[in-house]
Order: sequence, then structure tokens, then C-alpha cells
Amino acid sequence: MQRFSARGKQGFTLIELLVVIAIIAILASMLFPVFSRARMQAYKVDCISNLRQLGMAMEMYKQDHDGYFPLAWAFWTPLYNLPTQPNLRTAMDSYIRDDRLWWCRAWTGRYGYNAWSNPRGGNYDFIIPSQTTSPVIGDPGTRTVWSESSLSQPSMYPLLWCGSHIGATLNAHSGANDDAFFQGREVGGTNILYADNHSKYENLDVARWVKLYTSPR
Repeated sequence: MQRFSARGKQGFTLIELLVVIAIIAILASMLFPVFSRARMQAYKVDCISNLRQLGMAMEMYKQDHDGYFPLAWAFWTPLYNLPTQPNLRTAMDSYIRDDRLWWCRAWTGRYGYNAWSNPRGGNYDFIIPSQTTSPVIGDPGTRTVWSESSLSQPSMYPLLWCGSHIGATLNAHSGANDDAFFQGREVGGTNILYADNHSKYENLDVARWVKLYTSPR
């Protein structure tokens, strides 16, 4: 008659199971950050692709409008019973077939592209004529939109990005949302489309951006 060892019937002991669980937990703690970074990197690449397509759509818009950029949004107009202006998405609607281009998966909540449908969260830079913009663009009464030819350094001028403006010094711009910009700074940088239509990931240099927005273009 064949005999079986008692060990073969017992299976794993509690200690052995705990050791296996501990090993799995250690491996997971090592691999999850790697997967997370890989996922975020993929999101960044996807976001850059979106920006480039938005940039091409904006080029078509400018060709149809004598070289001028589209409006963003004057978010305070409803407060003073002024006519509501179209936002950027409305102005660009006929040039963009895929609405998902406006959304960046690298950001959560209402920040980044996700805030564009919200007037106060717009992350497109358009100078609204007012006293605060006068030192920057000249006579606000004669300048309601701007063109690439009006910029001295279009390759240095951020146009679209994930995040938003910083500080009260930039109050000449519509759609300011400080929290969104600082969320971008927590991860070290953000994707930016510049006015000359090139896009790339940039580390956030607050001093540089303040200088750009408070000096003549």
C-alpha cells in the first residue's frame, strides 16, 4: 500500500503564506511607481499631440482671419451686463473635429484642459482690452485681438498649456486660475504650445513667466 507524507497533505503553513504575501507587497511597491510614471509619460505624449493639433487648427483660424488669434473669454462681462463673448472652443469649433483634444488626461479635477469649458479656468492667453493691459499692448481702445506679427518673440510666448496663470501681476489676462498653475509646479512642469506653433514640456520658471507677461511683447 502506497503511503503519502503528512507534509504533502498540509499545504502551506500560515508563516509561508505571510512570507509570500510580504514578497508580493514588496514587488508591488517597487513596480507600481514605475507603472505610474510610465502612464504619466504616456499622458504627456498624448497631451503634446493634442497641443500640436490645436496649434494646427489655430493656424487655419489665423489664415482665415488675417493672421489674428481667436478670442479666449472675457469672464467678467456677465458681471457688468456686457455682451457675452465666444470662448476659445466656440471660436475654434469649425476647425476641430475631435472635442477630446481639449482634455488632457495628465490632469485631474477641473485643471488644465479640463477647465477650458469654465470661463475662469481658461488656459489660453488672450489680452482683454482694459487699463491693466495698456502698458503691454498699447492703446486698449484700438486693440481687441492680437496677431503673431505683434509679438516680438513668438517662440518664447506661451499660448496654450496645462495649468494656468500665476499671481496678481498677470491680471491683464482672462481665465486666470492660480491653483491650476501651482498644481503644475508640483509635478515640475507642464506641456506648452508657443505662439510660433511649437510645443514641448517645460519646467515651470515663475520668474521667466512673470517677465513675459509684464513686459511688452
